[in-house]
Amino acid sequence: MTTAIYTRTARANDAGLQAQRAACADLANRIGAAATQARAATGSPRLALDGLRDYAAAAGRFDSLVVASHDRLARTAGDLADLLDDLDSAGIAVYVATAGDEPVGPASQNSFLLRLMAVVDEAADRLTEEG
Repeated sequence: MTTAIYTRTARANDAGLQAQRAACADLANRIGAAATQARAATGSPRLALDGLRDYAAAAGRFDSLVVASHDRLARTAGDLADLLDDLDSAGIAVYVATAGDEPVGPASQNSFLLRLMAVVDEAADRLTEEG
């Protein structure tokens, strides 16, 4: 299995990126994946993640993505669930260091919980707007 490692920090933080990369490399090793790509990003836009996703889908260069935690991938639970669906459709399994050694795809319990959280977030937003 080949994998890509994606790390991201909100502000310039080399130590944070290195810690994430170490956690991702450890997980990749445990699941028997060879890291063939690594992308790091700093700041709000997730352009590096979008570029990585497009690269994987177009070229089939790797079959899994490893990240340190869920929040490195998306800002909201709904966005994360949608991203997991997109990656699954491209044949890319997602592994999250803080979630153990099993992929967190659309059929996983994690994805179900993310979708449930997204519904709750949307309902809370509507109540706030109404009230």
